[in-house]
Amino acid sequence: MGYICKVNFYEVVKKRRMRRHFVDTEISTDVVRRIVWAISKAPSAGHTQGNRILVLHSSHSRDRFWSCCESEEWPSRQPPSLRFASLIIVFFENQDAYIDRYQQQDKEGVLKRNKGQFVAPYWTIDAAFMAMIGQLSAVEEGLDYLFFGLHQGLDRLFDEFEISKKLRVIGVLAIGRSIDVASGSAIHRKKLSPDQISIGGKVH
Repeated sequence: MGYICKVNFYEVVKKRRMRRHFVDTEISTDVVRRIVWAISKAPSAGHTQGNRILVLHSSHSRDRFWSCCESEEWPSRQPPSLRFASLIIVFFENQDAYIDRYQQQDKEGVLKRNKGQFVAPYWTIDAAFMAMIGQLSAVEEGLDYLFFGLHQGLDRLFDEFEISKKLRVIGVLAIGRSIDVASGSAIHRKKLSPDQISIGGKVH
């Protein structure tokens, strides 16, 4: 897929900020395809490629999602609201796929060196890589986003979209256009300062 970058990467990172107050708008299929293409390029430990995403672009599919996962209190049915995001991407990790991959001959030495244990949950790390690339891709496209966790309706979601029970949801990316409303978490907004970033010295 040919694509010319519109913005310097560091500008994309600088603009990265979560929003939660979306208004009803349209995202073209071409934009959705570019975002999904970028997500597909995320790193995958051992080339396992075991994690999955569920892409919900049409209003019908998004309504099906919210019918599974919303409550009376969340999200609001009145705009601006998370419910009016134009694209929903659900990220799934697949632990079994990684365990199977690292039992194969070319990878079994990794677990042998670590007494049969993974040094970190590669499946979660790779799923998080996918989610971050999705966020940065949204910014590159001039769109807003929110990454959020699902705490209800998971069984209904899996049944509604016929999702394998081997998968586990790590979070959801809502993408669209928002209005700027002050965040309730603004008081906690804090970035790493230069003295907290170590290069060849003490780890902070």
